[in-house]
Amino acid sequence: MRRIRLCKFNALLLLAGLCVMGSCAEDELPAPMKKARTVVKLTADWSECSSPAPAKYMVRIGNETQEVTGNVNSFLLLSTSDYDMVAYNEPQGVTVNGNIATLNTVATRSEGSSVVTGNPDDLFSVSEDLVQDELLALTGDTLRLTVKMQQRTRQVNITMDTDVESIKSVTGMLDNVVSSIDLTTGELLSVAKASVSFTASPVAEGEARMRLKGTVRLLGVSQEKAQRQIMTVKITKEDETTETITTDLTEVLSKLDEGGNTPLDIEGRGGFNGKVMTWDVEEKGDLDWLK
Repeated sequence: MRRIRLCKFNALLLLAGLCVMGSCAEDELPAPMKKARTVVKLTADWSECSSPAPAKYMVRIGNETQEVTGNVNSFLLLSTSDYDMVAYNEPQGVTVNGNIATLNTVATRSEGSSVVTGNPDDLFSVSEDLVQDELLALTGDTLRLTVKMQQRTRQVNITMDTDVESIKSVTGMLDNVVSSIDLTTGELLSVAKASVSFTASPVAEGEARMRLKGTVRLLGVSQEKAQRQIMTVKITKEDETTETITTDLTEVLSKLDEGGNTPLDIEGRGGFNGKVMTWDVEEKGDLDWLK
């Protein structure tokens, strides 16, 4: 988190003790502060995010939180103190408590740990420390400020060809993915498993019989050497027998935070031996590596 020193004409990020314009027009400021108040016009810049901006998001300054919409919102200064600011959305599948955003999980006896349920929508946030160098004169001036939102999640698209035929259903489980993040520091916190939903369709050409496709949206993966990203895919066939394919995605996902936040596409092949021999990673943007 950066610490930004504020003066009257600082233009990067000032949201100090604010309320949405018009929502607290009648309250009085302590002496020597007097009306008119300074208006802060905040612009949220989503240009570094690959996913669409959410319809609404939250802005918290100090202990006050406001829900806002659109890219530009106006606020009123109520104090010249120093403040911390966090802006974030509350997507489906994510719970925000204070400064911590956590993917929704359930405890499962079969897996022996918490499992991220469903596929969460994209999480965005930004945080700043606002330190004022000098008294801001609350004289009715307008400060125009811009903040760059950060996309915290990245989608991984998994394609896997297999020799298994007559597939009824496919489920997947990915070990040791990040399940919570500190919105003020960006620190990745707790670890859980993530369920991966797959679809199966016939392959028209080549040696494989069926193609499995799955999508998972991740905050990140554990960086602990002992916590590898093992994916287990369970295939249930029409006759109710099952096949299991396991593969180690640790190396593939180790650079999840490189190459921007555009979807990461990986392709592999799983045979009767229950292993995926190789994974190909599609090159996108600055991402240029192959596993």
